[in-house]
Amino acid sequence: MAPTPPPRERRLATLAAHVATAAAASISNSASEAAAPPAARRPGLMSDAELARYMQPVDTRTPETEAAERKNARAGAAQAEERGLPDPGPKQYGFVPVANPNPLALSQADIAQYNDVGYTPPQPLFTEQEAAANRAYFDEMMAVVEAEGGSPYSINAWHGRCRGIWDMCTHPRLLDSIEDLLGGDFVMWGSHFFTKMPWGKLRSQDAVQGGQGVAAGMDGGVPPHQDAMYWPFQTSRTVTVWLAIDDADEQNAAMEFVPGSHRRALSWNTTERADQQLQLETDPEHLRSELDRLGRRAEERYVNAMPAGWFSLHADLLVHGSGPNLSARRRCGLTMRFAASDTKPTVWPGYGGTVIRCRGDPGVWGEEGMFVEMPDGDDWRS
Repeated sequence: MAPTPPPRERRLATLAAHVATAAAASISNSASEAAAPPAARRPGLMSDAELARYMQPVDTRTPETEAAERKNARAGAAQAEERGLPDPGPKQYGFVPVANPNPLALSQADIAQYNDVGYTPPQPLFTEQEAAANRAYFDEMMAVVEAEGGSPYSINAWHGRCRGIWDMCTHPRLLDSIEDLLGGDFVMWGSHFFTKMPWGKLRSQDAVQGGQGVAAGMDGGVPPHQDAMYWPFQTSRTVTVWLAIDDADEQNAAMEFVPGSHRRALSWNTTERADQQLQLETDPEHLRSELDRLGRRAEERYVNAMPAGWFSLHADLLVHGSGPNLSARRRCGLTMRFAASDTKPTVWPGYGGTVIRCRGDPGVWGEEGMFVEMPDGDDWRS
């Protein structure tokens, strides 16, 4: 009898099968979406008139968010006037299909899947040895943060102060993949480590004590949501990278995507569970109506499982979430937010000094003081 492989080898074999299945899956529902024809791949920016072909005014406010939206719009207009910039105007959200005859890193099948369901299959980026080094880097950083009273979730937008994070965010193959989807002009405006500790705990000191279940004060998961709905941008033109620091699978609460939910902005509600990491969620009835319109099943979910060192890409209107991690294994990933340079912020100072100028024309992001320089070392002080 052949010896039983160690647990991680068995998980990696399962992940490899999952990734292969995702990559080979047929894209069967494309014809059900009566969208505008894809635009040719652009080396430059899209004009407002071009964007208008795909964007629709956002009219999905709820009573809980209407006042906050009005306040944010007033602040954005005032800041734009102060800096001599055009008023960003109302939000216009939608999805721009990708037509790219000569991709740099992604395959045509990857791009077709992104257009159809809103995300790519997982892609390899780092070797096993490099992934182990990334994990050790994060472990050491998190130990410093928690020793100062911080939490794993507080490691947000540290790419401008930590060379290790900067290097992950600017990996050439990663930037090639972003260019394949957004064209040659884009910036990176955000990065964030999302960590789910074992047994549903919020901090590593608590997780080592073991125990199962979700109780008050613990991580109750992340409800289904669209990121773009709470980001301060006029248009939805951000692609998110999820880079696995740890192996991610269904057992340790990998992200779950709702295929095909990336076409338009959906209504959202305030959640009532204090243990959830996000207090906003996509309205389930609006989501069901949208998927019915596209001929998709509202119950369909894709588990974004992948080995450490791999990454996936998803659109900013894709509905996604995750449950609590009730396993004995941590699940950590680094998210990176890349936006086409024609994406207009509605609150300008919010990203001043934190934006990486990646490739091409910076467009509206070329404002003085917006960009951060590559750090010389690592500053882990919270």
